[in-house]
Amino acid sequence: MGPAEAATRAQENGSVLVFNAHTLALTGELRPPHFPLRDVHDAALIDGKLFVACSYDNLIAVFDFATGRWEKWYPAADLKARDCDANHFNTIAVHDNRIILLAHNNGPSQLFFYDRRSLDLCKVIRLGKWAHDIFRVGGEIAVCSSAEGLLVSTSGWTLRTGGFPRGVDLTGDSILVGISTLADRVNRHQMSSVLRRYTPSWFHTCDYLLEGVGMVLDIQPIDVDEAAVATLEPFFGFRRFPGTYNDAAPGNVYLPGVDDPRSGVFTPEWHGPESTHRWTAALDARMTLVVNPGESTVSITAMSGFPGAYDAEVYMSGRCIGRIGWIEPGARAAAFALPEAAGACELLFRVPHLWQPSAEDPRKLGVGIFDVTLR
Repeated sequence: MGPAEAATRAQENGSVLVFNAHTLALTGELRPPHFPLRDVHDAALIDGKLFVACSYDNLIAVFDFATGRWEKWYPAADLKARDCDANHFNTIAVHDNRIILLAHNNGPSQLFFYDRRSLDLCKVIRLGKWAHDIFRVGGEIAVCSSAEGLLVSTSGWTLRTGGFPRGVDLTGDSILVGISTLADRVNRHQMSSVLRRYTPSWFHTCDYLLEGVGMVLDIQPIDVDEAAVATLEPFFGFRRFPGTYNDAAPGNVYLPGVDDPRSGVFTPEWHGPESTHRWTAALDARMTLVVNPGESTVSITAMSGFPGAYDAEVYMSGRCIGRIGWIEPGARAAAFALPEAAGACELLFRVPHLWQPSAEDPRKLGVGIFDVTLR
């Protein structure tokens, strides 16, 4: 975070706007009289109180509707974590009679569990990276692991979204997930985002590309009357991609040549990215992929630079699924059926030997991988 951005957040003094549930008419505004609400990320109604996550000060502002009073709650046990963005608490939820706070942590994230009545800290578990949202999948707690482009749960369940997932709605007959483009705060408002729709069994069914709308921060179901819908319709411009991923930010493609930790490569076994491709550097070079429900094929675009016959065997989670062969240098594409599996899997490229491009280039190379696509 730059100095200018920190200064802007320090000057914030937010409020909670209250709207009519059906007409969306503004009916009131709540603001603490003695302290500011800075960098507000989430709010939740719990037992007649409003809990507001204020990430800048690492606190939860609590408004008691019965008394009309605001209080500060500092969830972190570390006194040094007060009044500084140490944990970046961004989501508040209630599960199994406990209040759960999601600590983004600007890195590996954690879930903090508190007793609902006393607010005593019960336990902390690790889950996700730069995480947002708290929801349930198969009875287990899950979050958007935004930095990894994944949804993950405490059971080990994993779903690939790509991009920067944030915002999940599971209330209807479809599941909606918001997927944004990660950008600096000053540029976020002009980025394009995606609403990705899944069945209740997490089969991908449709993408809605929202061009130039900024980041998706949350998705909530609301009941509004026809007049309110009419006022919102001008903001609903999107491109629809039924049955497939969108072409601007697809969620089923891995690009090893891009300098991105989400490319899946186990870097010690690969040379550095070259914008369009990346060369393997070991006889066995691995990638970690996430296979989503319904995906049955992996397509690979690869090249050989070896001056003669060359080949690469392709393995998925220890099982050979096929081979890519060359009789001379060049690029080619191949598709292979996937074993019945879902979740995190290991893709491995095995070559018979490594080769050196020239006397001036001392690297030892295997095959160059352009992209890996799951369908």
